[in-house]
Amino acid sequence: MIETVKASLWFYGISAVILTMIGGAVPLMRKWHDDHLHTFVSFSAGVLIAAAFLHLLPEAAARAAPKMLGFCILVSFLFLFILEKFVMIHPCEESHCDYHTMGLTAFFGMFIHTFFDGFALGASLFVQKLGPVVFFAIMAHKIPSSFALSSVLVKARWPKARIVLFIFLFGLAIPLGAVASTFLLHSIGDQATGIALALSLGTFLYISTSDFLPEVHRSLERRFQNLVGFFLGIALMSLAAFLEH
Repeated sequence: MIETVKASLWFYGISAVILTMIGGAVPLMRKWHDDHLHTFVSFSAGVLIAAAFLHLLPEAAARAAPKMLGFCILVSFLFLFILEKFVMIHPCEESHCDYHTMGLTAFFGMFIHTFFDGFALGASLFVQKLGPVVFFAIMAHKIPSSFALSSVLVKARWPKARIVLFIFLFGLAIPLGAVASTFLLHSIGDQATGIALALSLGTFLYISTSDFLPEVHRSLERRFQNLVGFFLGIALMSLAAFLEH
């Protein structure tokens, strides 16, 4: 089991860094129309919500004690809320926000955020067939996040070489979180995997409802396209759940 987890960790870790770099490279090459990003973020919201309810929740419920399940979801939801709203400054996925601090603060805030995504990925590797679903859900919102971070750093007039380095470090947070997660869970056991999945579920729910779901109706001109993107994300995760069964 642990050898399979290690192999998956290498594959997903390298893939996460590469995909994050691709998302961050786009603002360095050309200007991107914000309306298209809104639709992609709406799709990500659907992916995250469906992954939380259809994939993470059943696996967490099968492993964690019933009384711990709701408590862990609530704790992780509130922890990320406090972290994002009162501790770190998090640039939203629309790169033209004018109320977010640019530069290092944005980077460190998103790095912490991404580390917890990596933790969710590491926990999912201990459950058969759950790893690919969680990886897809993470990358569905990390690619636009790296796009946003890169755009913020471009607006802050950072040199391109420095932006590329920081986007690489941003992507590296995913495998770092996954390594920390797998190390802890391998030492503790299956009950801890259920708790870790419940904690991950809370973060998925927070990110989707607080950061991404508002994008579905933000742009009046593209509300229908955004709604289609949202339900497309749900449909894709629903199909994956159906095929698993």
